[in-house]
Amino acid sequence: LTSHEDAAVRSISLSILSRWSTDGRDTPVLLDALQDTEQGVRQSAAYALVGHEVVNQSVIDSLWAVAVDDGDTKATRSAAVLALRGMQLSDAQRRDLAAVQRELATVARRQ
Repeated sequence: LTSHEDAAVRSISLSILSRWSTDGRDTPVLLDALQDTEQGVRQSAAYALVGHEVVNQSVIDSLWAVAVDDGDTKATRSAAVLALRGMQLSDAQRRDLAAVQRELATVARRQ
């Protein structure tokens, strides 16, 4: 169901899959979903990776790409940031992540 034609079905399926899987076999599916054409699916995939049992460079890189993507929604980017916050990152990555968090927290003022 994670490849269903309906984005809502894909999104819910990712959430369920991440709760049922405890051995990391869902990791490739979640990483693929981070590149889905639908924002809600990408957001569900990012949230599914919060506290995920498999954390490797591929997971970090995929989440990082979402977190810094100015073309994605604030909600999806924030989900990726939340997932990354719980992962082992270098000091430089932590500083960069904090900058992304500040950017997402900043509300543009109307002039």
